[in-house]
Amino acid sequence: MQRLAHIVFGLVMIPTVVFAHGFGQTIQQESNGYLLAVDSASETLIAGSAERIGFDITPKVGTGTPAFSHVWIRIMSPDQTLLFAGFIVRSDIGQTGMTFAFPDEGTYEVALRFQDDATIVAEGTFLLPIAAGGTWESTKILQGIALLEFFALTILAVILATRKRTIAG
Repeated sequence: MQRLAHIVFGLVMIPTVVFAHGFGQTIQQESNGYLLAVDSASETLIAGSAERIGFDITPKVGTGTPAFSHVWIRIMSPDQTLLFAGFIVRSDIGQTGMTFAFPDEGTYEVALRFQDDATIVAEGTFLLPIAAGGTWESTKILQGIALLEFFALTILAVILATRKRTIAG
């Protein structure tokens, strides 16, 4: 029974691992001896959908992350309307980033400036293509899979806990 539980758990968790960060995309450019990158969890950014976008800086040669305290970010719409401008403090754990819902389809301009207090480390401007909304079906399907996984894991946990009590008692 325990082996069956492990197999079921593995099969249920495969979609979670595979789709944990989507297929994603990364756009890079060089600035001041560094590679700047804008990453997204989604392969295609969809208008009207909250999307996680991350900001990275790495040395062009070598490894490690240069010292920076925060990132100044500006997001301009395709018609050059200012949508966001502000600082994001460097994350102590994981990637520095934000969640943002691009309102319409088109190409958005995302300007980044990595700073260490008042010193500019590197800066760059990226063009992010945003697809039209209306593909909510795929989002709903992934949400449905996650919900089914949750219920399957809950049922499995209850079965294992009940079985363990029965064996012990």
